[in-house]
Amino acid sequence: MWEDDDEIVSIKGEGPPDVEELEEGLDQLDVMLGVLAAAATDEGASADSYRHVRRKLNSLLERVEVRTPFPWPSLDQWVAFAKAQYSGYKRRREHVAQMIEPVRTALQERLKEAEQGHLPDEVDELRELAEDVLEDPSAIVVELGRVRQLLRTDPSAAIGKSKNMIEATAKAVLVACGKPIEENYKKSMVKLANAAVEALGLNPNPHGDSAEAEVDRLLKQMASSVTVLRNKIGDGHATETAVNGVELRHGRLVVRTALAWCLFMLDTLRDIQEAARR
Repeated sequence: MWEDDDEIVSIKGEGPPDVEELEEGLDQLDVMLGVLAAAATDEGASADSYRHVRRKLNSLLERVEVRTPFPWPSLDQWVAFAKAQYSGYKRRREHVAQMIEPVRTALQERLKEAEQGHLPDEVDELRELAEDVLEDPSAIVVELGRVRQLLRTDPSAAIGKSKNMIEATAKAVLVACGKPIEENYKKSMVKLANAAVEALGLNPNPHGDSAEAEVDRLLKQMASSVTVLRNKIGDGHATETAVNGVELRHGRLVVRTALAWCLFMLDTLRDIQEAARR
């Protein structure tokens, strides 16, 4: 039975895990806690259980980019390590709990993200679209990589990179449309974004109450809001005092706003390209 289960684990381990897999991973972490503690305190534990749970957990942790705390291929090797490092049962149990707690926290964070919508999937969607419609998507891809790295650890920096993502997309649109990137765009993100919008045949200064005008207004507000937030709570400029109160949810909101702007712009560019080929 264990061999069959291990084969399933090795096949399944691709792509971001869903809510059910993360919940199962947290349950398996509790099982591992019991197995390691029991083995290290001579209470008896199943070597097969350890091997099976370790395989499942290590597969899951690799997929969520969390370093495994279970390097020992066998339970005997774990016991030898624990007894060599810690002489008393109490200290060994404490070590097991301390070793597992950061992993539990990381899985709980990933579970929360999965329940709210998986942001890395949205980042990958923009990367794939940029690679599809642009001759050189490298600037956008670089900024997307930075956003993914920073979002969980430094939401303020992620907000700053969101503005960079919009800037890179606006410049890519201008290049794709054969429009110049003027010198004054370097000093005004609003002018740069407006120029890209106009290059796609959209109205950067919409009037009226039509649905099209509302969409154009929303597009302008999105780019403007990301720029303002980057200046206020992002890492774009040094401030007189440290920025407080910037939490993960704030970073996620700004990143998603920037992603939506960039996706709409590149979607529009793709429509124009496809129409030109017909």
